[in-house]
Amino acid sequence: MAYGKFARTMGSKHPAAWWYGKPVPTDKELAGMPMFGSFMKPGEGSAALILASEEVAKRICANPVFVQGRAYITTSHYVGHRYDATLLNGYDDPALSSAGNGFPLSIACDKAYREAGIAPSDVDTIGIYDQVASEFVSLEAAGICPEGQAVDFVLSGECGPDGRVAVNTDGGNIGRGFAGGTAGLYPIIEIVQQLNGTARGYRLHQPRWGVSTYVGGGFAHCVSVVMTNE
Repeated sequence: MAYGKFARTMGSKHPAAWWYGKPVPTDKELAGMPMFGSFMKPGEGSAALILASEEVAKRICANPVFVQGRAYITTSHYVGHRYDATLLNGYDDPALSSAGNGFPLSIACDKAYREAGIAPSDVDTIGIYDQVASEFVSLEAAGICPEGQAVDFVLSGECGPDGRVAVNTDGGNIGRGFAGGTAGLYPIIEIVQQLNGTARGYRLHQPRWGVSTYVGGGFAHCVSVVMTNE
């Protein structure tokens, strides 16, 4: 319930969000929603990015944002394969075979962090796939908080714009809305706008590093992109 309220709070301030301008629901109202308000809002949308070399970016943009690390990890979309000894090494290890622990995303994030030369503690803002409990799994897999502490991280307000790591400042799938594959670019766009000072909703104070993560197919397909304005 707390995350559903948080996501709508973020979305209520963002012009691109479906919850923009709407009042933040009460606990009673959230209790009557699917998954206590932690269910994404399907919709339609589009997104576009411009990628360029550092030289070109500095020439055409006064405040470019740079991709410093990225990783894509995939495993079987069929959960049963993750328990098949012939298809997955270490199938008897819960850390490798559990469909809900976010292990593939942790691999992607670790690889992207190493490529960027930073640690999770350097991250100022993160974009995550939020739906039911995915937000908690993603926060832990990305190293934003230790395993088992994501719920407390949200309840304590550390995920807010004034917290330790700002999460989904555009509202995410719940507060902003979900538009299929297009939604995979939304976190990147929001982080870029936070880093270059053009964010349209909550605006963070001098963020330096942001990481966008995305998951699909029961955490079978995981992406991590680390960005900076330095």
